Amino acid sequence: MIRSPLNWAVLGLLIERPSYGSELKARFEHRYEGLLQLGSDSRIYRVLTELEKQAMIRPMPEANPVSSGTERQPKRHYCATAHGRESFHEYLVEEMRELRRRSQLRARLLAVLVDRPLQALEVIDEIEDACVQEAIHTPLPAARARFPTDSVLALAQDLAAEECRLAMDPNLEFVGYTRRLFKALAKGESLPR
Repeated sequence: MIRSPLNWAVLGLLIERPSYGSELKARFEHRYEGLLQLGSDSRIYRVLTELEKQAMIRPMPEANPVSSGTERQPKRHYCATAHGRESFHEYLVEEMRELRRRSQLRARLLAVLVDRPLQALEVIDEIEDACVQEAIHTPLPAARARFPTDSVLALAQDLAAEECRLAMDPNLEFVGYTRRLFKALAKGESLPR
């Protein structure tokens, strides 16, 4: 099973359209804008090799296999397989489930500080700070031309900005709720219902 988000991100680009190594790297950097880092140039080829081993992608037949020797070697294009598309779908669904599990885990981990309410309040303040900083640095969806040059990127940016905006409200509500609970504990009061 593929665990690396890099591999899933590259597979997603190949589901979008067939491509070759250096083009994929450029599309990756443009699309994921620092959310994921490929590192070295060779990393894209290691990802392609891993995806091919997992039968998630396959090389496409060469369009012009005969070379005169003076021409450049044709670039090997890859495309997603049916198995790759199905696995990608399953991965996206599982990622949403994982977000919910992580949220539940965060709440249970915070409860560990029941006997240290002042420490919990410090953690809650830092969580709130992180939420606010993320909100400050999240760009708003840009006004788009009627026919954007990269509609997939524009949609990805819109979805990311909206996800961040929608996630912010419940996070801040959670911060407020936990702050009230731990303040009551710090004062020796019983927990409000």
